[in-house]
Amino acid sequence: MLEGLFWIFIAVLIGVPASLGCYLVLANSDKLTVKYQNYQLARTMQPLKDEDFSNMPRIIWLLKAVGVLLLVFSAGVVYYVTT
Repeated sequence: MLEGLFWIFIAVLIGVPASLGCYLVLANSDKLTVKYQNYQLARTMQPLKDEDFSNMPRIIWLLKAVGVLLLVFSAGVVYYVTT
């Protein structure tokens, strides 16, 4: 039973970061921009201005970099488990 829980944990540890990383890397930049702007709007509950998003290309680049790191983490877990 404990071994079954271990493998479920490993599957979650591989699957969740890999799926989120794939989404961040493969998603269109415009779609990520809209989702980020909607997130900021819901978080602040105030009207936002264009000046609030002046560094949007940098934010999208950081989201893509986080996606790559999540994919590398998942690949590392797969490598560690199989060796």
